[in-house]
Amino acid sequence: MNILSGFVSDFWVVDAQYPWLVASYFGLLGAVLASFGGVLIDRLPHQLEWLEEPDETLSIWGPRSHCNSCQKKLSAVDLVPVLGWLVRRGKCGSCAAPIPKLYPISESLLAAAFASAYLLAPGLREAAVLMLFTWCGFVITMLDLRHHWIPAVITTPMLWLGLLCSPLEPDVMQRAIGAAAAGMIIWGAVAIVSVMSRKSMLEMWSGGDVAFLMMAGAWMGPENVIQLIFMAAVIFVVHERVVFYRTGQRWVPFGPALSAGLLLQAAAIVSGIQVGLF
Repeated sequence: MNILSGFVSDFWVVDAQYPWLVASYFGLLGAVLASFGGVLIDRLPHQLEWLEEPDETLSIWGPRSHCNSCQKKLSAVDLVPVLGWLVRRGKCGSCAAPIPKLYPISESLLAAAFASAYLLAPGLREAAVLMLFTWCGFVITMLDLRHHWIPAVITTPMLWLGLLCSPLEPDVMQRAIGAAAAGMIIWGAVAIVSVMSRKSMLEMWSGGDVAFLMMAGAWMGPENVIQLIFMAAVIFVVHERVVFYRTGQRWVPFGPALSAGLLLQAAAIVSGIQVGLF
């Protein structure tokens, strides 16, 4: 106990005197979690059998990370976020197969996001929430773009965590109302679109989007989650238009817009910015 209290007191001393040093530590944490997120994005569809022909040997627990081309296990240097990619010049050290740029880019972005959250948030709890939303949003966005699926293994624990201890909405009853309201609003929207398009609810239903918004409502309450829905709708329309003009494809997943809206609305709450939709 004395060791823990000493660590906490030392942390606040370093935090007060060298905030950029602490921010760099959180940046490193963001890069490491981005690397782990890449493992989830690659392996979770196999482990949960979302794919038509999943590799039953792959899970988030094992085997060790390896090159997808030559199957050689990655060394400790290869696993260092960003630097490992730079040292290998974007290629496998064994077979010279190219390593996707997505890995160092995502690691760099999450490192910057975590450091910024620490420096800009009014307190450590609020910064931790922004970091958590950033990481979850990254994983959900990539999974929805690749597989059109928002995993309940992320949204369900996040929903209960929000109900129990969200610092964004101090009233637990408002958190519960927010989760219920978000679910009813999105369910009602799906029902209306189903009637207008003359398609069945089963064809229109998107359980992952509903679960995501209920999770968001549990963290920020009814008023803020309604603002999030409007914000995500605007981002979704912009995303759809960009994809349509570039590829001619009209359908895009809602997960990326929801993730961006969640982070923006949470940042507005912790910063005391009034969005002003209501």
